[in-house]
Amino acid sequence: MAQQNFWITEITKWEKQRYQGYFSDLFYSSLRYRQEYLAFILNQIPEGSRVVEVGCGSGKLYGLIRNKKNIHFTGYDISHEAIQAAKNDYPESPHVQWHCQEADKIQNIEADYFISAGLFDWLSDEEIRSLLTQNKFRFHVHSFSLKTNSWKKNLHKVFSFLISRKNNIKYQPRTFSQEQIKFLMQPANNLQFIQNVRLSFGSFVHNLPESFHADFRIFLIDRYFSEKNGVYGITERFLKKKEFNLIQKNAPPVKNRNVLEIGSGYGFYTRWLVALEPLSLIAIDPSVSTKNHFNTETYSFKPISLEQFNSTEKFDLVFALGVAEFVSDLPLFFHKLLSLTAPGANVVLLIPNEYNFPYFFYKKFHNAQSGRLNTDIETSLTLSLNKSAKRYKIHKINGGFLNNLFIIKIDE
Repeated sequence: MAQQNFWITEITKWEKQRYQGYFSDLFYSSLRYRQEYLAFILNQIPEGSRVVEVGCGSGKLYGLIRNKKNIHFTGYDISHEAIQAAKNDYPESPHVQWHCQEADKIQNIEADYFISAGLFDWLSDEEIRSLLTQNKFRFHVHSFSLKTNSWKKNLHKVFSFLISRKNNIKYQPRTFSQEQIKFLMQPANNLQFIQNVRLSFGSFVHNLPESFHADFRIFLIDRYFSEKNGVYGITERFLKKKEFNLIQKNAPPVKNRNVLEIGSGYGFYTRWLVALEPLSLIAIDPSVSTKNHFNTETYSFKPISLEQFNSTEKFDLVFALGVAEFVSDLPLFFHKLLSLTAPGANVVLLIPNEYNFPYFFYKKFHNAQSGRLNTDIETSLTLSLNKSAKRYKIHKINGGFLNNLFIIKIDE
């Protein structure tokens, strides 16, 4: 009860400190990732869906939903002050309702989606099971503190201990293993767990249908476009958005194919490719540390250049997006790339349009930063294809601004 009393009186101060405070960007970015991921999910749900959030606080998550009038949202929290703040910001209507209620007293409600952010950390096993068995929820999306032994977790324990002493409550952060969550959520089937370094020591669990973009890596791509500020940031965001839309729309199918990504950088397109379920994916880049890349059963990263990369495997699909203008030896680069393709493979290249006006500024910027860019890339590509491929077909797509997309079919 003491920890509940703490939340009843302190929740609005807690939210303000972590989402709006001076040090929120430095210390609490994981909490905002958590909240914005939930909004990312809710922005995909069908119109007319019924959503319940328990532990809604002052309704900050609801505020991030773009099409609020198209869903029926009900928020529950034990803090009267927080619920009143939610009602002030988002007045009740047929589409939104707010209730001050303890979690284990919520009964006999039905909803399509049950959402919570850190709620389980504050509930007992009995309260969690009561909430899940006394109500009918079709889909679940919850975050919880994962049982780990990281320095971040230990720091959080110390912080929570100091807060507990200050507020005269006896509470230590509760953590769970995945097995415990599976046991507590037995009414829900097909549970999937999501972890990422951006979530600090937290984890998500959900049983959403496959039609949802629920992968945290896809969310990070979506979030990328809202993080860039300032003149250079806005310019980069504009260019990347056009580039990503061009590639998404025209790239060949990735699923169940052996894929090589050359010049992966920090994994912007790698995350997208992994989510498309290739049979295998190898990403290479000599200028990036392995610590900046995740790994899965089907994906691996190698911090080497294409010239250093050796493989007996031939690839069905090769991506080199925004790479060719930076390599030192174009003929060697294209020859090595083509030697790694299987018969019938696709090669996807993103190449600057050297005759487009924006390229003048792009070249000037990079020449000042990292040396001169390659020229006549398209000519070099054609010469290499004539030497290395028996047959090929080029589909050139004008990007309309800085880059053109080339999709090449090899030895069809």
